[in-house]
Amino acid sequence: MRSIILKSPAEQMTLPVTPEQYQISHGQNVEIINIHQLGDIALPGKPTLCKIDLELLLPSSVRSYSQPQIQEAEWYLWHWRMWADQGVVLRFIVSDTYINLPVLVEQFSDGEQDGSGDRYCSLTLREYRYTESAQTQAQGGADAARAAEAPPDPPKQYTVVRGDCLSAICRRFYGDGTAAVYQPLAAYNGIKNPNLIYSGQVIQLPRRDAL
Repeated sequence: MRSIILKSPAEQMTLPVTPEQYQISHGQNVEIINIHQLGDIALPGKPTLCKIDLELLLPSSVRSYSQPQIQEAEWYLWHWRMWADQGVVLRFIVSDTYINLPVLVEQFSDGEQDGSGDRYCSLTLREYRYTESAQTQAQGGADAARAAEAPPDPPKQYTVVRGDCLSAICRRFYGDGTAAVYQPLAAYNGIKNPNLIYSGQVIQLPRRDAL
């Protein structure tokens, strides 16, 4: 059974019932400009942040279509509320796929429909982009804004875990998961096929300007 996992720095939550569908989008902000005698041209922009909308069932007891071990509905709801209120960065993981994204809980809602005790929920997640922590106010607002725009230096290396892909690793550590980053990173590490990495493999992570 494919599982959807929300992983915080402190614990891991496996959704009790895998939703019937989910959708992950990836793209960039494309700017269209008009040049005399050439007409409209498209210029690449910064990567967009994906939004994940999930329709979820929190059953009151274990069902044939649920995970073998589940918590009470309030346990899931309490964690979503806490993660949203505290701005906790989670990992959104879909087992046996490449999907492993940093996300924030944007909003959720829940209710009952039939008196069975089952809770029907909507959960919205927004992809998180890692940025350097803003500096102190004494350094000036402009300096703090520039610092917030720059991604932090990545660690020197990263060990691949199940579900990772180079695109997700680049998005996590460089703030950009496009081919313009993961292909040079693959070349830097001597990886012939950027789509083929394996659990336990150590990826060297140089600074972005070294790729």
